[in-house]
Amino acid sequence: MTTWLRLVGEHTKAHRRERARKLIQRRVEVAVALRRAGRSEVAILAKTKWYDDRARGHRERIERVEACCTEIVAVSCQSCGVCREMSAGCRAWMLCLRCRGATAAELRGRFQAAREAVVAFARQRGLFRPMQRGGAWGERFITLTVPHGASTVAGRIQLAFAAWPVFLKFLNKHFRDIGVKSVEWLRVFEWTPGADGLGHPHFHLWMFSQYLDHALLRDFWRRALARVGCEVAEPIVHVEAVTDGESAARELIKYMLKDISANGDKVSPMVFALVFEALAQRRMRQASTGFMGVFRYATPCCECGSLFPRRVSRKPKPAPDGKGEP
Repeated sequence: MTTWLRLVGEHTKAHRRERARKLIQRRVEVAVALRRAGRSEVAILAKTKWYDDRARGHRERIERVEACCTEIVAVSCQSCGVCREMSAGCRAWMLCLRCRGATAAELRGRFQAAREAVVAFARQRGLFRPMQRGGAWGERFITLTVPHGASTVAGRIQLAFAAWPVFLKFLNKHFRDIGVKSVEWLRVFEWTPGADGLGHPHFHLWMFSQYLDHALLRDFWRRALARVGCEVAEPIVHVEAVTDGESAARELIKYMLKDISANGDKVSPMVFALVFEALAQRRMRQASTGFMGVFRYATPCCECGSLFPRRVSRKPKPAPDGKGEP
């Protein structure tokens, strides 16, 4: 695993250095503008620190993944004082298998909380009654598959993200035409190696709305693909009703990025490096207005109900010498 990771690091080194250079350039521009505005050096340092941290993160990405879980994070509540210790993750989920699972689990929890609130509010509004205009509302799980029209890894990913906003415009127009104003959804991008090794990108979409015809969704996706230069007569669109929220969360948010092929082998470091670069600054997840954000910020930071941000401190993880933590 370490050898594979370092090979990916070598293939992405130029890309990561360029992103770091752009961040440093932007930091200089921000600092100059703040000095001209008469801001103090302390204020300038506080405003530009983010750019330095991000640039360093790009340059040291591989080293940070290798050092994942070598530190202990102590998280304490400012209100009740309860303190918990946990291993510090690198949060580089695209390259770190452990953090990928932790990120997916965190997103599943946020999705479940938001979904339960949406369903409860809909029940209060009586949206599940079948005898209403347009029929009863319900949950559905939609998979939009991207055809292998492009001959490169980056080309297929670009095709997916170019077609998505077009599909969303068709969908929003349809809801406006039938008089529906509030539809909640969460879209997650997923990449798997595919049969030819160049990748099989697709979107998973959870949606809470009135009935949507399968043929209509397939037509929207076909027209969206055609709009971005991929003509296909019958694109693959899978639609099924959601009956269990937990199963829907697992299916919607699995691994987002799979670096193991069907036969159990690791994806080529060169191919995975191309995926890493193609997904840079992409929105892997997107939700309808208010679906995720409102519930994330309304959630207390601690079991005591406090909304104060928790204090975080770090310390090295003890060596596995039999006395400290293994």
